[in-house]
Amino acid sequence: MFRLDYRVSDATSLFFRVNIDQADYVLPYSPSSGQYLNEQEELTSDPVNSAISLTHVFSPTLVNDFKFGFNRGTATPPTLIRPDLSTRFR
Repeated sequence: MFRLDYRVSDATSLFFRVNIDQADYVLPYSPSSGQYLNEQEELTSDPVNSAISLTHVFSPTLVNDFKFGFNRGTATPPTLIRPDLSTRFR
């Protein structure tokens, strides 16, 4: 996560924020609530979130606050991990 604050003047300030994440996780594979010999799904996602804000104080009773945000969620299709059972039953 990265954030930058900047004070342009006594009445104007702005900030910029970016958050980039990476998530990798493994879940049990069980469609229809059945277990398939310890099969698992591997999932990954790379979400990105950013925001910018500009605030200006015109008077003690009038303040303008402009904000813009961007949010992107990415996910790759799950990968099925199947254990090699041929070595267990020899």
